[in-house]
Amino acid sequence: QANVKIIDTNPHTQTTNAVQVMTAYKAKGLAFDKVFVINAQDEVWGPTARSRSSNITLPKNLPLAPASDGDNDKLRLLFVALTRAKNELCITSYTHTLDNKLSPTLSFLQGNAAFAPTIIDKPTTARAAEILSTDWAYRYRHIIADKPTLFEPILANYRLSVTDLNNFIDIINAGPQYFLLHNLLRFPEAPTPAAAYGDAIHKTLQWTHIELRTGGSLPSAAKLAAYFSDALARKHLRSNDQRKLDSRGRVALELFFAERGKNWSAKDIVERGFNNEGVVVAGAALSGKIDKLHFEEAGSLSVIDYKTGKAASSWQGKDDFEKTKLHKYRQQLLFYKLLVEGSASFSGKAVVQQGALEFVEANEQGKLVANLPLEFDPEELARFTKLIGVVWQHIILLDFPDTTGYPRTARGIETFEQDLLDGTI
Repeated sequence: QANVKIIDTNPHTQTTNAVQVMTAYKAKGLAFDKVFVINAQDEVWGPTARSRSSNITLPKNLPLAPASDGDNDKLRLLFVALTRAKNELCITSYTHTLDNKLSPTLSFLQGNAAFAPTIIDKPTTARAAEILSTDWAYRYRHIIADKPTLFEPILANYRLSVTDLNNFIDIINAGPQYFLLHNLLRFPEAPTPAAAYGDAIHKTLQWTHIELRTGGSLPSAAKLAAYFSDALARKHLRSNDQRKLDSRGRVALELFFAERGKNWSAKDIVERGFNNEGVVVAGAALSGKIDKLHFEEAGSLSVIDYKTGKAASSWQGKDDFEKTKLHKYRQQLLFYKLLVEGSASFSGKAVVQQGALEFVEANEQGKLVANLPLEFDPEELARFTKLIGVVWQHIILLDFPDTTGYPRTARGIETFEQDLLDGTI
């Protein structure tokens, strides 16, 4: 959408055994020993596939089709894909969409015995899929364990974000190993409905602030709701999740702006990125994006992080799950203070006096909870700064500790952090 070319600088993509992923257009003129053509459905390759100009609709009395959008053009493109294979060709399709609707296979291939499909049943239980996933990840980690050159292009310009840091120490969810696969190697992972919902809320808050700055007033409740619904629809969730989360978000945003909208200031900065600010703390290069910077007085500001979901009234936590979540949130605000004060734009010009969580959604009683503030403690900040440096060194040295011996609790995370600081692991 930005018309920016994605340049692949990883040298491993050109090795003999590399798997190359490309469009059929990109594959023109090339040939490979084995080719996989995926999603062989009418809705992807065939007559019902969305055209590249689907955003422009024509009236019924003008039955015009843009160039390269006819069935013959689609068939020719499929022919290009199929004829890239020198020895083996694998074509895959599916019987149902993610909404569990029947999806017709590619009509261009029907009636040809050479393309008769072989049905492969999916795992019968979630447990079976989990076993397959775990087994694959285990084997892959062994493959890459003795290949540090694989990480050279990754680590060359690597910057540590607070999400990376929290995932590294979160031993409840595999800690360093999860970080390795999902944050460093960036293996694809389907977003959860909760994550999609949170992102749609954040995008709506950002858009609202832009409207305030440019127009001088907040948009109407109807425009807010419409923008949020559109942002959520772009996540392509299951229809049931879509309906529930859309209703939930509309109600939450209407109440939030009815009560908090009057406190919004056009002077605040939202979604402020720090990727190119040259922030280095304890030897670690940092990056990140902050939901809101609120200016208090000359040279003083607060960092605010918006949160969806269940609100918290204190930093103590009522159970182990909430304690773990609040521990991450607390470190998030500490990280943001270091990020702002170490940046080229704010270093020596501003001091972050306070951090706060601002909850967008109401509690069980239908009321918004007051912001949860955090006064920065010098000792806690010093400890956290040291933790950043230690985790950074583990990442740069590709040293990912085994955490299977720690209890998968909030207390286990704290113990793991202390062992990192003490250098015992």
